[in-house]
Amino acid sequence: LYFARDGHAVPSALRAAISAVDHFAVSLDRFHEREVGRRAAFRVLHEIRSWGPRVSVQITGDDGADPYVADLVREVREEFADQVPMLVVPLRRVGRAKALDGPAAGPRVRHAAPAPCEMAAWPLVTYDGTVLTCCNDDLAAAARPPHLVLGHADEDPWPVLRRRHLERPLARAVRMFGPRYAKARFGSDAAAPGYCDVCVTLHRDRGLGERVAAYLDSPAGPAMESAVRGLQERHGPYGFARRHGIARYSELVTLGWEGRER
Repeated sequence: LYFARDGHAVPSALRAAISAVDHFAVSLDRFHEREVGRRAAFRVLHEIRSWGPRVSVQITGDDGADPYVADLVREVREEFADQVPMLVVPLRRVGRAKALDGPAAGPRVRHAAPAPCEMAAWPLVTYDGTVLTCCNDDLAAAARPPHLVLGHADEDPWPVLRRRHLERPLARAVRMFGPRYAKARFGSDAAAPGYCDVCVTLHRDRGLGERVAAYLDSPAGPAMESAVRGLQERHGPYGFARRHGIARYSELVTLGWEGRER
């Protein structure tokens, strides 16, 4: 929200791009507020809502007892009359927060047990327009492994990107089993220490992609994929918010969304 600073109008090119999307999400936390205050952010969110897109807010804090988070949540609810959903997540050691104490981002996997990755269904558009099926800009965007690169925003329309997202065998295996289990089951033993570190090197394991594709083409593959998706969706958006966010705020992810006007 760099363009939301007090007194700054939204540039026309940004307005055109934002108006063309269905949903616009912003991050608000004590770090972003050093650059753009919440009142300025609220002003621009009201403006964006008037253009048509739905909006939501992602809030990052220390934990469920963080008074900053409680105060910001209260202000968002009051400002938008409970019509703007929020995903409230804990601060993790990733990106600019790598040097901080606390848990690292991503699942903690000590061995090759199934651990499906939901972040491989969270597309990322990089600064140069490359579209990835993973939102880990530290690793995925830097390494750009072919199984996570969907295409380019200038060249590929959304239906094409979506089809690639749904059809890529290795990406499907990551969403279904997690990278470590996929590598252990269909390739060599997972030697890399980290969950995401294994993922960005899967394409280097010769033959792994073909074996994954063969499994997905077998009767067992689609059945397993459907079962895993069902387990993930069983508790809906609240389950996602509890798994990846601060549980006490999980009910905020559907504010103003179901059966209500913006």
